[in-house]
Amino acid sequence: MQQSFLEKPSKPPLWTKNFILICITTFMFWAASHMVMLVLPKYALSLGADARFIGLINGGISEYSRPLHRPVLLL
Repeated sequence: MQQSFLEKPSKPPLWTKNFILICITTFMFWAASHMVMLVLPKYALSLGADARFIGLINGGISEYSRPLHRPVLLL
């Protein structure tokens, strides 16, 4: 059966269960990584670390988590 010109083509739904789970998972991953970036330098400062070492800690976390960001974006 052919579709007439007046009928709109049917689109698959966007808000599926898998799409919602991927959105929630991605949000939780990013939220957790940002919380660590806020809390860890303050904790290192309370242990007596200087500003240079705190910068190295933040840089290390950023470089370590970079390979983890790519697979989350591909889901």
